[in-house]
Amino acid sequence: MTSPSNENVPLSAGAQARLAEVEEAERRTQVTVDAVEQYAQQLRSLKDSFGRLGIKQSINPNLGYVVMNGNGDLMKIQLDPATLKAADPTLVGQRILDAIRAAQSRISRVREQKFAEVAESNHLYG
Repeated sequence: MTSPSNENVPLSAGAQARLAEVEEAERRTQVTVDAVEQYAQQLRSLKDSFGRLGIKQSINPNLGYVVMNGNGDLMKIQLDPATLKAADPTLVGQRILDAIRAAQSRISRVREQKFAEVAESNHLYG
């Protein structure tokens, strides 16, 4: 024995209102999911772009420079032979490390700023 189909039975006004609420909640949820997916894609693109970013930092006192990418990878150390000859050889290594640390600090600030800009443009802050 089969039960009669309820497909043609009209919904009450209350049921129609609740159904409309559910449909609106589903729509808002989908809008949120789409926004989060877009934000995640922007973050992935930004992260990928850091590998192409170059930060040049001087090695004091005018010994040359280091270049690091936005991921913090050391790409190049360029020393000036003329200035290097006059430098205290016991300090050269420390000066290079100081320049690397300064470049890493700059990279960190740039990364934080860029991530904050993306988050702000997606209205993720307060």
